[in-house]
Amino acid sequence: MNTRKREDECSSQLTKTDDRSAHGMSEGADPNKPLGPLGLSGLPNLGNTCYINSSLQALLHTPALVSFFLDYDIFLPPENLPADATRVKKAQRRLLYSLKDLIHQVWRSGARMASPHDLVRDVMDLSPDFRGYGQQDAQELLSRVLRILHDEMPD
Repeated sequence: MNTRKREDECSSQLTKTDDRSAHGMSEGADPNKPLGPLGLSGLPNLGNTCYINSSLQALLHTPALVSFFLDYDIFLPPENLPADATRVKKAQRRLLYSLKDLIHQVWRSGARMASPHDLVRDVMDLSPDFRGYGQQDAQELLSRVLRILHDEMPD
């Protein structure tokens, strides 16, 4: 992989969290070196999100899905939609790219703690029944996320 591209990927992931030290990276650290073992990232609980984190860990460790987002992401639909796209369509596209960003945090930067904040926001935006602090079903969440990914992928 091109060194400059790798540096840009690492920088963009670290900038998203706005805290390099949260990923265990000091100011002078080499951005080309993974922060830790690839794929061994924890996900913080963002307020009753254990069911989301368990579902995301399953997705983050599904080899075909990870490979697609790391190696074949040129086949993803464009990130930006036309201005007249529906709110739901925009949220679905954001979810797709939030998952891509999370996969890159875990498998490219080797972050010790990867932030699913954007993806959690997108899930809750698309599925109001996952909002709040009630008991939730990981299988139902996984089913909805997979359906959205299927709908968003080009034919």
